[in-house]
Amino acid sequence: NARPVARASDMPAAGSSRKRRAQQKDSSHRRQTHRQSAQDKKSTPSFSNLSKTLLIAPTLFLALLGIVVLLGERWLAGPSVNTPLDVPLAVSNEWRNESIYRTRLWGTYRSNVYLGVRPRIPKSLVFGMMWFVYEGQLNIRHTCEHGDKLLRYGWIRHDGTNFGQQEIVDNAMTLRTEFLSRSDPGLGETWTVRLVGESRVTRPLLVSVILYVYNEGEGEMAFHTTAKESVEEIYGYTPEFTSYRVYFVRKNISNDAVHNYMSTRLGSVVNLSGFLRSLMKTGTPHKHWPTIAQLPGVYKPPDMASLKPNFVAYQVTTLLPLELDMVFETGMFSAAMSVSGERFTTSMEKHVQQFDERFENTFQLKNKGFSESEVSFAKATFSNLLGGISYFYGKSQVISSDLAEPVPYWSAPLYTAVPSRSFFPRGFLWDEGFHQLLVAHWDITIVKDVLAHWLDLINIEGWIPREQILGDEARSKVPREFVVQHNENANPPTFFLTLETLIDRMQEEDKMTLTSGLDDFPRASHPSSDEYHVDLRCWMALGSTTMARIAQLIG
Repeated sequence: NARPVARASDMPAAGSSRKRRAQQKDSSHRRQTHRQSAQDKKSTPSFSNLSKTLLIAPTLFLALLGIVVLLGERWLAGPSVNTPLDVPLAVSNEWRNESIYRTRLWGTYRSNVYLGVRPRIPKSLVFGMMWFVYEGQLNIRHTCEHGDKLLRYGWIRHDGTNFGQQEIVDNAMTLRTEFLSRSDPGLGETWTVRLVGESRVTRPLLVSVILYVYNEGEGEMAFHTTAKESVEEIYGYTPEFTSYRVYFVRKNISNDAVHNYMSTRLGSVVNLSGFLRSLMKTGTPHKHWPTIAQLPGVYKPPDMASLKPNFVAYQVTTLLPLELDMVFETGMFSAAMSVSGERFTTSMEKHVQQFDERFENTFQLKNKGFSESEVSFAKATFSNLLGGISYFYGKSQVISSDLAEPVPYWSAPLYTAVPSRSFFPRGFLWDEGFHQLLVAHWDITIVKDVLAHWLDLINIEGWIPREQILGDEARSKVPREFVVQHNENANPPTFFLTLETLIDRMQEEDKMTLTSGLDDFPRASHPSSDEYHVDLRCWMALGSTTMARIAQLIG
């Protein structure tokens, strides 16, 4: 059992051990060096990667520079929400001088009052009417107000151009207003308003009627009165009318009528009835009423005492019945050529007959079997649409998400119908598309005129403020929180419907020669994402079809 003896050859020599240790150390160093080299390769870009970096860097710089330049240009140019589209205006100065525009220069274009006449000219002459009945508290009627609790008021005939008849029933009295206008390129313009008041009660009824003229722009105004303080004539000039004249033709007014007037300087006719009421003085007793409320004559406001008057009102207080004509003339027109008195009566009868015949030829309601009362209702409904067409001028207040505060839109005119004379006497984009569908069957020139004014309100974003609140009178009827229009709110383009109708009419003539708009329209209780924009898709389809038809029409 002896252990084997190791041989010398089997024992490691001291030199060989040192060699192996040196080899192991060298191998470890090489592995460490390799790892470091690999890490260096990862952290050090190759030539191709470096080239890419050098190319990307200036590209990013140029992109950032472009953004800065665009933002700078936008900052210098101002917000886009109130920048008009850079195209020629549809309502140009040349168009305003054309005869078709001058034909409708004057009209009942103040739908917010029971009777108001003005031209389609910014900052010009404004005419209006007020009245009150001496029964209990004196309530001056001026602007159309639901709170006046009239039995009814509205146009029973109106052609949208130069003729209209309106009937106002104010409890104990009926007041009929009639309007006729005439334009002649060589003579100028003239129009007449007739007031006919009748009592609805058997007892004597005392009323006061006030007719006024206000110049909201430049020019001068003067007047003549009689010894009885009855205004005989109001005259003056404006930049648009080198001379104008207003006079009154009185008929069927009682001998004991009381006449008064007022002249002053005004900055606006907003709340005019309240202002006049505050200045009225108590006059001499009338045999049918203890005291009469009378205009004060010349009134000079403390802050405008040195300025000439720009407002004159004429008041007549009389027992009913009454008949009174207010005649306006410009240019070369004279009393011999103007329409008043018997000439007015004859001309009015002719216009009534022409309107009735045109209405039947256009809509053929009698031929379709409708009764006389139904036809009369249809005439009144249609006439209130035409008689509600108004003229505005001013600036909307708009805002966008880029702005902290509202900014003014550009100054612009607007010739448009209104949804309601008492609640909404201003232009609404959505409503107007439907209004003009009906007007297109009556007078295409009115439709083109209205469309031209609305299209001039497009900004560079393609947006039109949906509600047009232009001027002091329009703004006075709108709560403050609804005045500013946001460019994220838009009505559907209902004018495409109007354009479709116009194309159909034009092709017939050639052959012969909210914001969604649907408001609370019923939908699914949990609409899918596909259903949310069904309205938009429908309007886009209609718009595309209409534009294609227009392209075909104009070649």
